[in-house]
Amino acid sequence: MTYGRPVTSRYTRVLATLLLCGAVAVGLPDRTSAAISEEVPASSRQDRLLWADDGTGLRNLHIRSSRADGTGMRRVYDNRRGFTMALVPSPNGRRVAFVTCCTDDIPLLVVAPTKGGRHLAPLKAHPELEAADGLAWSPDGTRLAFRAILTEGEQRVASIWTIRLDGTDLQRVLTLGAVLPDGGSEIHDTMVWTDEGILYAEAGQLRLATAGTSTVVMDRVGDVRVTPDGRWLVLRRFDGLDQQVWMARPDGTGARKVLQWDLDGSRFMYHSVVPNRDGSRLLAYRMELRSADGRDEWIAWDTAEGPRSHERLPVRNDASAITWY
Repeated sequence: MTYGRPVTSRYTRVLATLLLCGAVAVGLPDRTSAAISEEVPASSRQDRLLWADDGTGLRNLHIRSSRADGTGMRRVYDNRRGFTMALVPSPNGRRVAFVTCCTDDIPLLVVAPTKGGRHLAPLKAHPELEAADGLAWSPDGTRLAFRAILTEGEQRVASIWTIRLDGTDLQRVLTLGAVLPDGGSEIHDTMVWTDEGILYAEAGQLRLATAGTSTVVMDRVGDVRVTPDGRWLVLRRFDGLDQQVWMARPDGTGARKVLQWDLDGSRFMYHSVVPNRDGSRLLAYRMELRSADGRDEWIAWDTAEGPRSHERLPVRNDASAITWY
């Protein structure tokens, strides 16, 4: 999601992300060198999928869930307009949160049961907040953190906020600064809420927000996600044209690289890399760089074996977001 004009095709959204991040270089801090060979545990349960099917332009946002093989499909949420860039399941997998773009006749922030049913709109009573993105669940699943813009005087200011699912107890955690005059901003799909504070990526750094302050946790980070069990971060990183995905504990230790490709030399690139509940599997949108046929698809693979062991996921290639729960 951006703070500027909406982007309406998956290819254009991916390209925009790469243009924003392509010049960032990678450097691991000393604290991440421990336990580099530690293995991610095998999955202890069957993963289910959540995905968002978009229609033409900004029409027809449909959230669906199913087993990983495509069976047992359920309707989670429907709206005739809008799209979303990220689906964020609650720690127990019973709900999914997402922000929408870009029309006033659809809730800005939605929380829906993954089995289907009545959805919540936590920001319904807060129309002063606009253009939200970057979602994170609290560890106990009772609150959400997100970025949003508030007009203060003559400036539009971006901040990190938290709120209860019923829309009460709205709190500002950290002011990030004024939004650029043209409305442009980086793409922030998700954040991570830990017991220490809220992790977010900004200007190539992984930072921790707590009590109105922000400290650097790790350099050269473009995006951060977390496994639903809270044990592992998934970090998108860059080294020139080399693109990398790392996994680390929430405190930055135990880091290891699990995926890498070169925009100038590799056959494929990977976008929207998402872990399953315990990090034993990853899914991503894979784009073929050397083909004019656009043979792009959503795939999943065992983390320890790498993407050569992948399977194609039973969803449309133009789905705007997929996750596990």
